[in-house]
Amino acid sequence: MTFEEEWARRHADAATRTRLDQAPAGDGSHGDLSHEEREKRQAAAYIRETLGPQVQKAGAKADGGSQAVAGGTGGNGCLVGALRGWETEKGLDDCLATWDRQVKALTTRLSGEASALTTTNTLFSGNESVISSRFTRSGPRDAPGAPDTDGRAQ
Repeated sequence: MTFEEEWARRHADAATRTRLDQAPAGDGSHGDLSHEEREKRQAAAYIRETLGPQVQKAGAKADGGSQAVAGGTGGNGCLVGALRGWETEKGLDDCLATWDRQVKALTTRLSGEASALTTTNTLFSGNESVISSRFTRSGPRDAPGAPDTDGRAQ
């Protein structure tokens, strides 16, 4: 295959993969370049009000159960736990520290995702306002060579 033939084939392949506002239905896209402010707002609210608190609750529940076995501090300040003094306790303590870091990383990520959804809505809305104002203020009189309000060409 010559260079020109390969170039033409690759160019044709790239042209068939490039789709902007023409994606067929059924591939997960809406078929347009719109955004749904309401959906982003609902997703952010779900993360903040439901998913985030559930993750924290589940993380604390698992953490509490493991500490009871490993030997956390009881209500009277004494060390309690079935594995107190065993080597397994050290391994479980390491797992608990890793668990705590992962729960914290997940809750931080969820908070960031909710914030990103809100920020995206703000940016899209602002961008739409700017573009809309450009359309409403432009017109035939703003075009080069169009008559001015007094009838003279600009």
